[in-house]
Amino acid sequence: MKCVICKLGETRSSHATFTLARDARVVAFKNVPAMVCENCGESYFTSKVTSRVLSSAEKTIPVEGGFESHREAQIAESIKALAALQSQGGARLSRSEILRLKDDGRKW
Repeated sequence: MKCVICKLGETRSSHATFTLARDARVVAFKNVPAMVCENCGESYFTSKVTSRVLSSAEKTIPVEGGFESHREAQIAESIKALAALQSQGGARLSRSEILRLKDDGRKW
């Protein structure tokens, strides 16, 4: 599959580190099966793998609120920052661009 981040590389079956964040806690699972871009190194995890990792994380550190992937947290922060800039007249993103950013965030 073509990488959606760099749009140049192809992904190959490999292993990667799956990082989760909750408040001040960070949990990293190493050697998780993934498709990894040979150009930029972006990792893609299947929904089955993601579910298993999230389940393991919840058993390891059970806390209300659930885990979100580190990538999802970064994208959510970026969207909030862009929305704040846009409300102040600084950034000009169309509604479709903002929705695309949100949709991209759900893929990780």
